Amino acid sequence: MGALCALLIGAMPALAVNVYVDSTKPWIGYMNVFELPANGGGYDFGSPWATADLDANFSGTTLTLTPNDNIDRTDPIDAYWWQAPNDGTTNAAGNHTMDASMYVQDDTLAGQTVTFSGACQQNTLVAPYTSTVFIKDLAPDYSSSTSVTAPMVAGAFSLTKATLAGHHIQYGFETVGPNARTASLPALGSVVITAPGSVHVLVNPAKAWIGFMNVFELPSNGGGYDFGSAWGTADLDAHFSGAILTLTPNDNIDRTDPIDAYWWQAPNDGTTNAAGNHTMDASMYVQDDTLAGEIVTFSGNVWNNSLVTPYTSTVFIKDFVSDYSSSTTSTTPVTSGAFSISLSTSAGDHVQYGFETIGPNARTAALPSLGNAVISSNLPPAGPIISSVTANPPISIVGSNVVLTASATGSDPLTYQWRKNGVNLSGAVSPTLTLSNLATTDEGNYSVAVTDATLGQSSTGAVYLAVQNPNHLVVDPYAPYVGYMNFYAINGDGTQGSYESGEPFGTAALRTSFLNGMAVLAPNTNLWETNDANFVSGGVSVRSLEADFYIEDDNLGGQTLTFAGYCPSNSLAGTCVSSAFIEDFNAGYQLTPGEYAVTNLAPGQAFSITVSTTAGDHIQYGLRTDGPIESPDGTPDPWGGSALTSALVSVPLPTMTASRAGNVTSLSFFSENGHNYTVQYKNNLTDSTWSSLSPVTSGNGSTVTVADTTGAAVRFYRLVIQ
Repeated sequence: MGALCALLIGAMPALAVNVYVDSTKPWIGYMNVFELPANGGGYDFGSPWATADLDANFSGTTLTLTPNDNIDRTDPIDAYWWQAPNDGTTNAAGNHTMDASMYVQDDTLAGQTVTFSGACQQNTLVAPYTSTVFIKDLAPDYSSSTSVTAPMVAGAFSLTKATLAGHHIQYGFETVGPNARTASLPALGSVVITAPGSVHVLVNPAKAWIGFMNVFELPSNGGGYDFGSAWGTADLDAHFSGAILTLTPNDNIDRTDPIDAYWWQAPNDGTTNAAGNHTMDASMYVQDDTLAGEIVTFSGNVWNNSLVTPYTSTVFIKDFVSDYSSSTTSTTPVTSGAFSISLSTSAGDHVQYGFETIGPNARTAALPSLGNAVISSNLPPAGPIISSVTANPPISIVGSNVVLTASATGSDPLTYQWRKNGVNLSGAVSPTLTLSNLATTDEGNYSVAVTDATLGQSSTGAVYLAVQNPNHLVVDPYAPYVGYMNFYAINGDGTQGSYESGEPFGTAALRTSFLNGMAVLAPNTNLWETNDANFVSGGVSVRSLEADFYIEDDNLGGQTLTFAGYCPSNSLAGTCVSSAFIEDFNAGYQLTPGEYAVTNLAPGQAFSITVSTTAGDHIQYGLRTDGPIESPDGTPDPWGGSALTSALVSVPLPTMTASRAGNVTSLSFFSENGHNYTVQYKNNLTDSTWSSLSPVTSGNGSTVTVADTTGAAVRFYRLVIQ
């Protein structure tokens, strides 16, 4: 059973994004052709068309859609397209239904809540011609789709659809009707579309926001209107903090007259037991009469709405006549995600846009339980952005100190909580975490959760801290290995010849990796280039490679190092050899005489090498594979190797000891960081399978003990390492 490294990502809310009628986008045309309804309406064919051939054309920022007369320009006498009599005039009616789609496909929108907005300046199409606006969400293979649509009618339009990650997202327009003669087009009408409104306004704290409060009786008391007056926005309660607007239930009365029975129901004991006695209709808005006569679109993003029943909040645009005696309104509920509403206003009117929050007057002490709405023109953050989590130094040595640092941005103040292997570290609540006098037991995965103050959203970043014991270096699958490739000529007998060059290589390109906690070393097949005589000639490798897979840590300089492990198997053949090494390089990366060691890996054998190093030098230890480039298909080469062979390297095999007290057997062994240990047992050696004691033990660089409670007279144990 292989080792499993899992990353758990919490479910995130879909982001919201607004798109508009924009002539600069890459608009696409597609035409589907159907039989006329009178002929059954069956589908004939479909294919991409130029948008001009649909007919759909931008003039500046204005889009005009008309019935399709492309066929009239190409083949006016074809009976497939024209009904009799076909005399070359408008007497010949179209013989097929043309379904013309003009759209933008933007797959980067997938997984987000998309709002598509614009304004229909006119729709003069005559029956049977129709035109609609749409957003479509198509499966990855285009086999199915979901959509939202609306008919094109004069005025603003705004469609919203939650889309699925990995899908194809299209938004645009669909015009349907028979193919038409060019001479007939003026009589058939058109659709004229522009960007969303003549004016687009946002949630902008720099505007002059106004507050107004209308007070009503509670619904249970008839809901009648009592009075209304201008209020300060803070008294509504509605507050901007930077670009972020927060709306809460109104507790202004609690601050002014908490014992007045007009405002509070009995019992009024000065606590949250006294419920509000009136409905507070709080409007926070901008009035801008320069918008009058325009199509106004008001957009923004609701970061969250946690208001509890009976509190509600809505977005609005209102157009009042000059004496405020009547108005037209466009509204939408304040719900999490993007919003965009539009309203055609009249010249000389009063235009307002903003938010209305309604519910009973509330006690201040009760506000935290009543929720709020958080709104901005910007998209909500997905939590604080953690730009990095680092360890300095990235590899640490027993007895040294290390500083872990998290760099994050978000809504201040940010709070921090460090964890080791998922467990909170007490008192570790700052951007930095210092670990002193390290032991091997300090190795592990260190993560930090950063939470912002505005929404309480959190993000998590992590770094793995490797802690080395110079006297006991082993293969650790979580340590930061690097790769290097040295190139050599090949002697006539297939052995490695003179050195030619070397360069850093990605570890994957070396064909060295970790599997089930063991390093797997394989001959290099990535450089098998049959068309490059520098590597392969006549189907034979002409270069020998030294693939080094190692850790470089200059902090090890000046210490006596021991690198130990075990080779469970080595099927490398011919001139291909794998080995373990320690090397000490001076400042110019020349090997320091006498300060290096290498040993070949033998199957079923342990290895241990020791080198005394010099302070200030570059220290490397790890594994390497020497041999010719080999064919990826496993074809044996003349040097006796095969691409389908490998050598395995594990940690040193520990000795497991057992002691017995009562019915409990205690099994002790030394564990290495980065590896998992499972104790297994049989009651009889003839049993077909081994059973596992649970749980699996994570290595921590120290001796661990696993207890087995059993009354069996005899039990056999073994230790499985991954």
